Amino acid sequence: MKRLAMRPAAQASAALRFPAYSIAGRVGTSFKHEHLQAILADGRRDRFFEVRAENYMGAGGPPHAALSQIRQDHPVSLHGVCMSIGGQQPLDQAHLQRFKALVDRYEPALVAWGPGRLSLDHWFRFEQRKTTTPSPIPIA
Repeated sequence: MKRLAMRPAAQASAALRFPAYSIAGRVGTSFKHEHLQAILADGRRDRFFEVRAENYMGAGGPPHAALSQIRQDHPVSLHGVCMSIGGQQPLDQAHLQRFKALVDRYEPALVAWGPGRLSLDHWFRFEQRKTTTPSPIPIA
């Protein structure tokens, strides 16, 4: 089961950069910036877009331009997949700050991470292997 943090549309204020859309009654689909033109041409407004946070942790460029454009007309759900909360290494504070910056930048309607994300990703980094396929946390 996913852990969810929702930002109700009712919390909208003049300080928000984007419209405060609700995800209620909408279907979520993965957003890839390469598909921007097809999404815009389709014109449908009955969905929200799921965004993998780690794909947008750079400062700018075409991916951010596309996501900003989508965010004007659709709610987004931001998914962190490399939190490594269950790893043997300390939490990566720089990663958490980048994640927070994305939340602040795109004002997602939903922020989610699955229990698999509370896994041993840091362990794999320590062993010089990088994977986003989570491993279960061992219970001793």
